[in-house]
Amino acid sequence: MANVMRVRAACSLWLGPVLLLMAGASHGEAVFTSTGAAISGDMAVGASRGVVRGANLFHSFNVFNVLTGESAVFSGPNGIRNVISRVTGGTSDITGLKSSLFDGPLSVTIPGANFFFINPNGVVIGASGSFSASGSIFLSTADSLRLADGGVFFADPAKNSVLTTAEPAAFGFLSAHPAPITLNGPWIGAPNSPAPVPPGKTFALVGGDIDFSAGAFGGGAIVAPGATVSLASVASAGDALLGAGAVDLGGFAALGRIRISGSSFIDVGDPGDGQGNFAGNGASGSILIRGNQLTLSPAGLLALTFGDADGGVIDIALRGDMAAATDAASGIVSAILAGTYGGMGKGAAINLQIGGKLTISDGSFLVSESYGPATAGNIHIRAGAIEIRGQGAKVFTGIGADNFDVAAGPALSITTGSLQLLNGGFVGTRNHGPGTGGALSIDADRVLASGAIDPGTGSGVVTLSLSTETTGGTAGHMTIHTRTLALSDGARISSSTGGSGAAGDLDINASESVDITGGLSGIFTATAAAAAGNAGTLRVSTPALRMNGGVIDSTTVGNGSAGAVEVRVDNLQLAGGAQIRSFSGGFDESNHGALVVGNGNAGRVNVVVSGQATITGSVPGRPSGLLTETRGRGAGGDVSLQASELLLTDGA
Repeated sequence: MANVMRVRAACSLWLGPVLLLMAGASHGEAVFTSTGAAISGDMAVGASRGVVRGANLFHSFNVFNVLTGESAVFSGPNGIRNVISRVTGGTSDITGLKSSLFDGPLSVTIPGANFFFINPNGVVIGASGSFSASGSIFLSTADSLRLADGGVFFADPAKNSVLTTAEPAAFGFLSAHPAPITLNGPWIGAPNSPAPVPPGKTFALVGGDIDFSAGAFGGGAIVAPGATVSLASVASAGDALLGAGAVDLGGFAALGRIRISGSSFIDVGDPGDGQGNFAGNGASGSILIRGNQLTLSPAGLLALTFGDADGGVIDIALRGDMAAATDAASGIVSAILAGTYGGMGKGAAINLQIGGKLTISDGSFLVSESYGPATAGNIHIRAGAIEIRGQGAKVFTGIGADNFDVAAGPALSITTGSLQLLNGGFVGTRNHGPGTGGALSIDADRVLASGAIDPGTGSGVVTLSLSTETTGGTAGHMTIHTRTLALSDGARISSSTGGSGAAGDLDINASESVDITGGLSGIFTATAAAAAGNAGTLRVSTPALRMNGGVIDSTTVGNGSAGAVEVRVDNLQLAGGAQIRSFSGGFDESNHGALVVGNGNAGRVNVVVSGQATITGSVPGRPSGLLTETRGRGAGGDVSLQASELLLTDGA
């Protein structure tokens, strides 16, 4: 929003021009309250039909609908900055009591003017609805629009509105149950049609529950290159404050639900025409979402940067839960994607603040990626709980920060009460080029990972360097701080390299316990076959480390050396073939146990136990224990165990 104008020009409300669009068999109507005159079809609404106060042009509508085949054009002198419209009363055969249907194009022709629309009885955008303005557009089911100097424009004509020259400052909601905003498959900003707003401007929906679903022509879209798309849902009385960023809903006792479904999506990327010509400067805009709950089922939120200017942000703040799911019938996934592609502009960041639970399932994903010289935006997630469920689908399900070129990779940080990664659920940073992989940090009360798609591809947390170039980049450093960590049924935490770059160090600090169960489960640093990069150092610190069949492992099957393994615990229990180890050469469990060897050396294994170490049992070919071994041409490492008390039994 522009700077607030402080000049007050209070006046008694004049129920000026009224535009009434009522449903008929084949047309709508605009009826002006003061005269009763009606128009329909291609409806022109000029300044003479409203009230001008400084740079503000106020319109009062009784019923407002734009039907299929109709249009509404708002015009006025060039000095107008804000076109402000309300709906006061009447009924609609199309949408019900006093709600408004936009099923045709609405445009504002005043250069640079913003458009504000309030209808406290509901807003519906049909499949043919579209918008165009050179300023910002705000559609709301609020009861009033408050101006910066205290003036207020009520939708209820019985209330004393005061029209002034000041900038709009807030939408006021009086009802405990604000009316919804419904989008029935519109393609706002369709190809070969104007975007709703230009780059740098805002297209905002502020109301009760917001439902964006498929329509007669399939999934809907809001496409606004380089602009900001803002969705804000409330469920109580309060003021929604307008500003340069997201709509501020801090004063509401309750917030509402937002649902985007039917393959609908929001896209604020600016891809240009392929010839270097962009709508703005090639930077993505921003997607700002505020409410209590958000459901994507399936849906997309896209912020892609193609030029040399930095992208915006995908910023979601909810008091309740968020879910991103895949449509089981079609297999279409939900995607939150930010990236930079070829230009010098940094990619959009992804920020999630979820008061309840974040669920990502069945192939849906949240990713920030870079395909060029610029860095992708960082990912920051704070949630009460996080659950990522692959359900065995052989597709990526989870949260990823990827780098495919020379830039440093984006960082990924997660803060949560509980992180659950199930049946192939994944969190990781991946470096596919000569750049540096992004750092990954997790701060959680509880981390649980369980299940796998295939051997070696279990649920888990991963940092990877996958470049096979001679100048391959490094994987990012990983840190996990938690109270409890549990890995089972093939789940893994790992840092590895498949090229000339080094794997990142891996640090785990669990204030209560670490439990690892199952032969393929474990914590790993590794160099892959033919890789020249070294594995990172693996550090685990916890009062209680309990392992039944799992491993803590640093292995090289390439020419790079394995990393050191450092474990510090109060009490240690190894059983059922559990091992803490470092190997040179190894068996590829995902390739029928084939032996793979290289020239790399095994790393040092150092375990310090302040209390009791109990090592017991074995499985065929694998006793429980601490060991280092060479199966190839590299040297083995040293093994060191310090314990106040050591108990070895049953073939360990």
